[in-house]
Amino acid sequence: RADRGTRAEAYESLCMSLSPKSAEAYGALVDLLIQDEPDDEQGAFNTTQDGAVIWNSREKRILYHILDKKGNNGIPEISQAIGSKSELEIQEYLKLLHSGLRHQHFNQSHARAIILSEIPAAAEISKACSSALDEYAEFLCLKEQLAEDVIGKQKHKNLWIIDRETAEHVEEPFKHLDGQVGIVSSAERTSGLLNLPKWILLSERLFMNFGSSRLEDNWANVAFEDESPSMTAEACGEFHDIALKITRDLVQSAIEFARMRCRGKRTGRRPAKVVRSSDVRKAARLLNMKRNSSDFWIGLARRCCLDVADIRHKKGWKTIRLNYDEVEGVLSGKTQLPNEPYERPSSEIISRRISEASIASESSFDPQDDEDDLEVAHAEALDQKISHAQELHCWTLIGKPPPASFSAQVQDIKLPPRPKGKRKTMEELVDWRDRTPYHSEWEEYGYETRELHKKLRRNHRKRRRIE
Repeated sequence: RADRGTRAEAYESLCMSLSPKSAEAYGALVDLLIQDEPDDEQGAFNTTQDGAVIWNSREKRILYHILDKKGNNGIPEISQAIGSKSELEIQEYLKLLHSGLRHQHFNQSHARAIILSEIPAAAEISKACSSALDEYAEFLCLKEQLAEDVIGKQKHKNLWIIDRETAEHVEEPFKHLDGQVGIVSSAERTSGLLNLPKWILLSERLFMNFGSSRLEDNWANVAFEDESPSMTAEACGEFHDIALKITRDLVQSAIEFARMRCRGKRTGRRPAKVVRSSDVRKAARLLNMKRNSSDFWIGLARRCCLDVADIRHKKGWKTIRLNYDEVEGVLSGKTQLPNEPYERPSSEIISRRISEASIASESSFDPQDDEDDLEVAHAEALDQKISHAQELHCWTLIGKPPPASFSAQVQDIKLPPRPKGKRKTMEELVDWRDRTPYHSEWEEYGYETRELHKKLRRNHRKRRRIE
């Protein structure tokens, strides 16, 4: 993308090559897919009452709409979308639906069992159609970003986009303000609290410096001309507010724990009215804050797919790439790299081992098991027909004819007869949450585990002595 010039030039090029009508239709389709609340035309539901809780038609529409996207794990999102129902009420309603399904399979004499093809699946489109839609997606993204840039520059002037060079210039005038008011930008306000040049450098070197399997997501491959990792002034202001809120909550909680400690000591010398480190640790545990920042950096290379190498400026030293287990072992202090040059297995041996393992795993898989299942075959054929219909809709939406091979593929799809649904067994209807008993550690192992965890934490905080 960097070869296409600046962001404005790329937007102008897409404006000239894409149809405005098709771009507007694609934008409407995207809005329809990402909306959280369904349309009123999606069907009406009867108002029912479950105990003391009443469910109306609108609440049920939103519940089924978000449930289709998030599944049973999306209870917080469902509660937030509905607004009038708590997570506990939604959880009880889902249990009611599940019990109704069990009653249908076990007690009704003429139960209509749902087959696999009746469950809607995501449509799959070809690479050619996906590439054509990517141009419209990039066009809408650039259009939205340029509109935000116009508004942001009117408010923050030249401090709207903050890269490393801009961040260094922002900190210089802030050092001479001496607490004076009149700061016009949230970036200047944030520079007094956060080290913005370091933040930008971390994104450039770590958080956006993807490698190996995610090399195409590296900032150098997605940036336009004269662009580097940066953040907006609005983002700086949000980070500033978040940092203040976290600090304020931590200080208030630590002070409250210190007061409770002072009030609880009734005998002996009166304790000093100070906040101790133990009070801060209790406040951090109360706020569910992680106290050991090294845990975050240990797994960073694996999360960001970084390419890590052992590079030393020694005579005869050869650069050696490290895998993630070695990086995490070195950062955690469990292992140490040798001081002398060492050899690693060649890439040919490693690739041969990987290919042998993949061949062995593929030989144990028998695809004939799924092909013999009539229900799976019917569902796959129906999914292919739906996918081709959706792809044809996408081609029509952007005003382009589908490839010549597209019509031939549609004609080759033959839908087998619809199989009969089978009643579910008890094992198939039982949710894994219901058959997974949870016991806290003190219930399973006794109260001694608390003392054990305290000893482990104390040992974990001890630094390793280097001879």
